Amino acid sequence: MELLVEVASAVRPTLSAQTRIDRIQTLLIWLCFHKGYRGGINKGPYSDALKTLAERGIIRFDHKRKFYVLSDAYKDAAAALSSIAGDPLLALMGVDPSEFVLQPTSLLPPVRVRE
Repeated sequence: MELLVEVASAVRPTLSAQTRIDRIQTLLIWLCFHKGYRGGINKGPYSDALKTLAERGIIRFDHKRKFYVLSDAYKDAAAALSSIAGDPLLALMGVDPSEFVLQPTSLLPPVRVRE
């Protein structure tokens, strides 16, 4: 639960409600499902949130992999969110994963679509 609070509080509340929700969801997908974020945190629409997460020690830069990863204290929380439904968004929204089927694509991970 602490991971959710940290990510949500890192995204500025001054954004429109839908934009804020979209950014929170995207950050959670990066951190929980993709296990981190590859790219700079000094520019772009997510820079403020990513810098805040780095300053608070939620994410750290892994120099070996050139990748921002969750700090050890939050890895278990991310794994739990991903494992509940195989997708952090489904887990967060309390959606029953049986409502969705995996659609194979060239993308990794596969896309979930509602039946």
